[in-house]
Amino acid sequence: MRIGIDCRSMQSRGGIAVYTRNLVKNLLLQDKLNNYILFFDASYSQNCKKYTEQENCSVKYFPQKRLSNGLPFIYSHWRVSNFLDQQCLDVFHSPTGSLPLLYQGRAVITIHDLAIYKHPEWFPSGQWFARRIVVPNSSKKAKAIIAVSETTRKDLQGLFHISKSKIKVIYEGGLDLAFVSKKVENKLKNYILTIGTLEPRKNFTRLIKAFSIYCRQNPKNKPKLVIVGGEGWKFKKIYQTVANLGLQKQVVFTGFISEKRKITLLQRADALVFPSLYEGFGLPVVEAMSLGIPIICGKNSALGEICNNNAAFFIDPYSVFSIARGLKKVLADRDLRLRLKAKGLKQAENFSWPKCATKTLEVYRNFGQGNSAIT
Repeated sequence: MRIGIDCRSMQSRGGIAVYTRNLVKNLLLQDKLNNYILFFDASYSQNCKKYTEQENCSVKYFPQKRLSNGLPFIYSHWRVSNFLDQQCLDVFHSPTGSLPLLYQGRAVITIHDLAIYKHPEWFPSGQWFARRIVVPNSSKKAKAIIAVSETTRKDLQGLFHISKSKIKVIYEGGLDLAFVSKKVENKLKNYILTIGTLEPRKNFTRLIKAFSIYCRQNPKNKPKLVIVGGEGWKFKKIYQTVANLGLQKQVVFTGFISEKRKITLLQRADALVFPSLYEGFGLPVVEAMSLGIPIICGKNSALGEICNNNAAFFIDPYSVFSIARGLKKVLADRDLRLRLKAKGLKQAENFSWPKCATKTLEVYRNFGQGNSAIT
């Protein structure tokens, strides 16, 4: 088969970039029979050499955007469709959940979450075209849909009335072991960690308020709160909350950091607190479990599913006082931290990138057998 994968998300940052990079890496490690065509923008050409070294893998670059006279619609939905039609693909996989509107070839999409449909107030209004037209159309057109959790599958069925037989739940993986240091240096200070884009959905304002309560109630033990993530929509309110509470010396913003640096921070943290209001999967949680780091999070959306069997200390993410109690309980109770570590390590065994790639390859092979939907 000729399998095409849209790899443009690898040129950006965030969870979809991590997903695409690890999926492609493990597909190429496992599958030496099918031919893979990886699609990038031309601006990424200097980073693609490693993919051309494998005999059954080649790289193609989408047409330059300037040839579309600056019109995003013409480029994204007409020129890209025409370019893909010329590649004679047996299946085209879009890890971002969207397909060019004019593309008629057989396609698989991955849906990571549908938060924008359930809580549009968390997102800028400029995404209406993708939300109302592109994603629903792509979900209808795709021959198979990969959902990264049962929660996302249920959301897909509820929102778009898609047949269950068309959806395959394939969990994402955990850590790339190449970035994990076997020896962790002694840290200089205690800190708790949270990871995510600075935006309303990640619920950092409530976390910071809860952290302030914890510090007032525990003056002899004041850890740092380290927030890892780039600036997103309405990020200024998060900085303002820190300033209003006088926590400038206690709260550390790292901005976006490398994968290696992020994992190092995880390895040294006392706990990962993840108060997100909605997740389709929750990569940082799985990564923390893989390292035996105690987790404090809600049981909402996919987090309760991913942290099944009490692999996390659950809090109400909408309650500042519940988050504060969670911080106090986990940081003060060594036995609890050890139990969370053991349960987290066990639960993390359910998530791996090789397993994700194997199951995704099964979806591709379904096309080679001439079927149109997952059964």
